[in-house]
Amino acid sequence: SKKNCILFLGAVHGDELSTVYVLLKFAHYIKDNSTLFKDKCIIIAPVVNPDGFFSKPSERVNANGVDINRNFPTSDWRSEAVRQWEGKYHGNRRYYPGKKPGSEQETLFQIALIKRFKPQKILSVHSPLGFYDFDGPSSDLDSFERWLERISKDTNHPLKKYGYFPGSLGNYAGHERDIFTLTLELPSSDPVKGNEYFHKFQ
Repeated sequence: SKKNCILFLGAVHGDELSTVYVLLKFAHYIKDNSTLFKDKCIIIAPVVNPDGFFSKPSERVNANGVDINRNFPTSDWRSEAVRQWEGKYHGNRRYYPGKKPGSEQETLFQIALIKRFKPQKILSVHSPLGFYDFDGPSSDLDSFERWLERISKDTNHPLKKYGYFPGSLGNYAGHERDIFTLTLELPSSDPVKGNEYFHKFQ
């Protein structure tokens, strides 16, 4: 069904190892319980940043040293991305947005998924900040926020308005394209915790 397509993203930052486990486990769960997901459109990209994930040690950025979650071609990228990186982040290489917007293959891959499948909802799994964050349209927001508050309470995981950044997915998809974009920040990047997190947030 293309009427309710959901896109799941993991390891946008390659050193957030627990996100990969959770999404691979989820993919297996869907396969093993396929009748529960009949007529659903579910896209899972568990390792968006393979260069960062497979480097030793794993790294937040890709092979070009770019933070994929600061590289989307948002309307404020040219005016704000580098300025904010140099100011707020003091040029910390972990948050480098790249030389130009949409310069990285990993960014273009995510854009291609959004264009091809036109998801109504995106869940991006990150770590280790330990909260839920939402970016997206204000229509139906009251009911969505009530649902999210209930989920937050049920999972004992706080809901926090973190804001969006120049070149971030929340900005590109949620703010500029009105796609419900939920970030699940797991409490730790430790892959050993992956099974625990899957069962907690399943």
